[in-house]
Amino acid sequence: MIKKIITAIIIVVSLPIFGQGIQFEEGKKLSEIFAKAKQEKKLVFIDGYTSWCAPCKLMSKKTFPLQSVGELYNTKFINAKFDMEKGEGITIAKKYKINRFPTYLFLDSDGKVVHSANSYMDENEFLQFGKNALDPEQRVGALKKKFEAGDKDLEFLKNLATLTSDEPEYNYKVLSRYFDVKKNIDQDDAMILFTSLNSTEDTRYQLLQKNKAKIAELLGEKDFLDYDNFIKLKSIRAKATNTTTKAFNDKIFLSEAEKYYSKDEAGQLLKDTKMDIALENNNFAEYEGMALEKYKDNYSNVPYFELYTAANNFAEHINIKSSLETALLWAKDSEKRRPNMRTEFTLAKLFKKLGDKTNAKAYAEKSLQAFKNSKFKDPDTIASIEDFLKKLE
Repeated sequence: MIKKIITAIIIVVSLPIFGQGIQFEEGKKLSEIFAKAKQEKKLVFIDGYTSWCAPCKLMSKKTFPLQSVGELYNTKFINAKFDMEKGEGITIAKKYKINRFPTYLFLDSDGKVVHSANSYMDENEFLQFGKNALDPEQRVGALKKKFEAGDKDLEFLKNLATLTSDEPEYNYKVLSRYFDVKKNIDQDDAMILFTSLNSTEDTRYQLLQKNKAKIAELLGEKDFLDYDNFIKLKSIRAKATNTTTKAFNDKIFLSEAEKYYSKDEAGQLLKDTKMDIALENNNFAEYEGMALEKYKDNYSNVPYFELYTAANNFAEHINIKSSLETALLWAKDSEKRRPNMRTEFTLAKLFKKLGDKTNAKAYAEKSLQAFKNSKFKDPDTIASIEDFLKKLE
């Protein structure tokens, strides 16, 4: 499903050179950052993230630490990052109407937005994004004027589509022109749609369906259907969730789900969604019960990645011995089908919780070596495993 899309993004990122990456202002209020920007006559760059946002984490691990990125951003901008769901970040999110993550803002010292975007970017894309912020002719406002004047250059339209992905109606107009002009769709074009859609009611969903045959040919029918189902499920859940109270309505969910799925399928989707909600709300006891019930029979038929995820959630949040022993079986089954360094670390954590330090150490060391040998480095996870091993001593 969406993990395949994220994997595809990672694959195309070239091997990074880590050095002095972006230096963010730590522990400062936005007003203090504006004051510094005014004194140094620079723009402010803000990384608006959340703790659960996967693309945000990828940017922090893959792009922000790059030497080339640090050289540009540390020289030309005052850099700050705020969790949009905590502290001053909540106020910033409301002021600038941020509801997609990550969101990147370039602000002048008076707090006016001069350039923005909200998607994962690789090294070259992020460097160009920063350079465009320094050039008034390449900022979003100027680009929109070019669009309204009828510009049909494909690279221009593709860039504007990326920059306006948080403006559904405007973005739909840009993408419509782009797909009208470009007759041969490629995987990059599919990614533009994938990363912008939030629901079936989004006007851009019409473009996805209109170009379904070609995109399915590029990605495979199964992957296309997986993603289409992912978008449908997001829409169904959104309709079943009260925007003010965040209360979840089972009846609305089932009613909406049965527009696309059989009654039995809708019922299973409801269970899966409530399991996700329990985990998101830190209701681990409820999540534990639902997961044990779901995977009690024939868990070997469950996709290996789903089984690994459940096992890892137990390793992180559950402490009941019998449940941990069950999660250990899930992790072993997943590892048997698809050996993976992340599953190995999950096994290490489960063994530790069960009091088996010998196996915990063995799997942690195996996982650590695999991470160190991996082409795509993950310094945070490597540090976590090293800390895990120290605590075993």
